Amino acid sequence: MRVIIVKLADRLHNMRTLESLKPEKRVKIANETVLVFAQLAKLFGMYQVKYELEELAFKWASPEAYAEAGRRLDELSKQQEPTMFRCAAELQ
Repeated sequence: MRVIIVKLADRLHNMRTLESLKPEKRVKIANETVLVFAQLAKLFGMYQVKYELEELAFKWASPEAYAEAGRRLDELSKQQEPTMFRCAAELQ
């Protein structure tokens, strides 16, 4: 069990520092991360690690789609901002 936790920590560190590798290698590692390591983190109940591994894998495997999703989230956030302020004022 300890060995797997150390491997998950190592993979998380590696995913955070993938920019130095070639794009083909990044995609391979990102796909492997989603298929194996994120699932192991889920099985161990390490949900924060799982979410970060998936987020980083998405970023490296599909940079265009990742950027588009980020732009869309920003857009939706701006659209919903008035509603959030109104709800917060009502709750206070």
